[in-house]
Amino acid sequence: MHRILNHLELARSNAVKEVAGKIIMSYLEKRRSEGEQANKTTIINSKEKLAIVIAALRKAIAIHNLPIGESELYDAVASEFEIAGSPEFRNYVWKIMKRMNDYGVTPSYSTYGTPSQRSRLLRIERYIERLLYDLGLPVSLKFPALKFLETAMKSGKSLWGRKPEAVAAAAVYLVARLYGYDDITQKKVASIYRLSEANVRKTFRYLLEDMVVVVGL
Repeated sequence: MHRILNHLELARSNAVKEVAGKIIMSYLEKRRSEGEQANKTTIINSKEKLAIVIAALRKAIAIHNLPIGESELYDAVASEFEIAGSPEFRNYVWKIMKRMNDYGVTPSYSTYGTPSQRSRLLRIERYIERLLYDLGLPVSLKFPALKFLETAMKSGKSLWGRKPEAVAAAAVYLVARLYGYDDITQKKVASIYRLSEANVRKTFRYLLEDMVVVVGL
């Protein structure tokens, strides 16, 4: 976990380590207890160990509302553990995350975990802020980007089930082009969070579908 956090430049983030550590310890205790009830010895192999760490870090990063994309996390892991680069392993991590949820070892939190569009928007806002900074765009563009997302939500668009970094990228791309920053392409926006250009394009089309953007003259 420390090696992965170092690649994410979070090595000094005791808050993230504390939350992730608690999740890991609670999970291991549940696995041990589960084995005892079945009268079996609990064996956790290296694949599961790594998946546990990744799942715990994903939850800790979300809890502290850090704008670190899923692909960024996996890139950091893959730099230390080659297995993390395979789609099969990522699916395995999802299974571990589901098991953690079933065990009840992942804490809830106000900025992301509650079932409301507003809480989701608060999470996306952090991604928008980082995008604007990394792209060298004015921070003031955050407000029309959020306004666009709020309008999309009011029109019935759901942000659940979509990567917050992809939603943020689509919103920033739109407002950047509307405000005359023609050098901001979907590929450029996608690169910040290691997203595919197709992911940003698909999210952008979904948000803009059945909407009309009126630009003042």
